[in-house]
Formats: sequence, structure tokens, C-alpha cells
Amino acid sequence: MNILILNLPRHKNASVTREGRCELILEHRVDTPATLLIIASILRAGDNQIDFIDANGFNLSYEAISDFLKGKNFDCVIFTFNSWIIDHELKVCDIIKKINPSCITIGYSWYARKYGREILGEYPNLDILIIEDPFSVIENLIRILNKSSKIGNVEGVACGDQNQDIVINSTLIIKK
Repeated sequence: MNILILNLPRHKNASVTREGRCELILEHRVDTPATLLIIASILRAGDNQIDFIDANGFNLSYEAISDFLKGKNFDCVIFTFNSWIIDHELKVCDIIKKINPSCITIGYSWYARKYGREILGEYPNLDILIIEDPFSVIENLIRILNKSSKIGNVEGVACGDQNQDIVINSTLIIKK
């Protein structure tokens, strides 16, 4: 699978931390995107082609990400997001889908994991929201996605299904 792992851009020129319970917006400190680096390491051990962009660290804009994506054909893009600035963060999904509608967008946020139904309902271009520990979910999720576009019964995720229902942990269906 051809995967882009993306540390999203800064917010109003301030660095954004998106690490577990530590969601910060700071002007004078740039934190390492440890969660994304570990996810890249986990997925690189499989038969996946991994690209990694640290837009926050290199102060890249959404326009720069858009330009990069135009020359690529990723099967999925994985990112963590800061739920304090969710509108800023999840516009990446709109950019991805405009360039490659079949690309699967996968997001994770510690705080947002409690609001899977609401987030997926408000941001339809976010395909999958990881709602459990991403390190225990990601390998199985990508393995299943590599076989099919349906996630089946992958535990620890929320997503929309073909009936526009939202599936939490792939076992509980909640109507929009």
C-alpha cells in the first residue's frame, strides 16, 4: 500500500503539538511527531511504501501539501490532529479528496476519539477515525484496507458505511 504519513501544518504560524493528551499550540517550540514516526515504523515493517511529511516542523503550508499530492497517488493518508483547532486541521481531508477522491483519509486525536460520530458527521472527507490506541490498531487496519476497501470488524476505529451510518468499533452502528 502507498501511504503518506503527514504531520499537519502550523496554525497561524504557531507550531502545533498533536501527541496523545498533549495538544498544544506554541510559538517558540516544535515538538517531534512521535506518534506518526512510530506509526511509520510499524507500517514500514510490512510491504507498504511510506512517505513522511513533517509540515509542522518544516513550516509547510496546506498549499505546499496540495502541490506535493498532485504528483503522487497515495492509497491512504494518515495524520494526527489537534482537536482544539479541528477546522484548521481537517481541511487536509478536503484537499486530499479534491486531488484523489479514492484516497482513504485516516485521522487520530486523543480527545476527538470520544466524539467519532460527531466528527465523522461534520467532516465527511475524513474516512476513518482511530478511536483507540493507534499503535494497536494501525497495522491491522492497513492490512485489512490492503485487501479490501471495507474495514470489516477492525476494532478501534469509527467510520461511515455504505448507508451513511457511522460505525463505531465496527460493531455499534449509530445513525447520523
